Amino acid sequence: MNSARFQVCRVCKENEGRYTCPRCNAVYCSVRCYQEHNSECFDAFARAHIADDEGDSGSGSAAASAAGPPALPPAHRRALAEDTVERLRDIAEAWGEGGATPGAADGREADTPLTALPVDARRSFLRDVAAGRGRGPL
Repeated sequence: MNSARFQVCRVCKENEGRYTCPRCNAVYCSVRCYQEHNSECFDAFARAHIADDEGDSGSGSAAASAAGPPALPPAHRRALAEDTVERLRDIAEAWGEGGATPGAADGREADTPLTALPVDARRSFLRDVAAGRGRGPL
């Protein structure tokens, strides 16, 4: 006996649904049905968020408007952090090898090459950069 449950496509209501919408978990069977459903689902999603935003702006909450855009989901934050750390390591390695200096990549001259800093200051700087703590203009 097969324990898998047969679900009918929510869009065409004719075929077995093999895919699931990540926003609303609706089941659909094909690209055509996905495209039709996706436009409906996205419109509903957008309307709901616009209504939420209008509700927030009507309350006059300065804290809500100062908070900025919504936070990234944890998986996206981790991926962004890992990518940033990897880039910083590449830059630090290039600087440590006497290669590029800060600003050289975009055509600006750097005031002080990283290799000119004492070892302790260099480590502290790289630690601060990796942690996202800036101490002034870069």
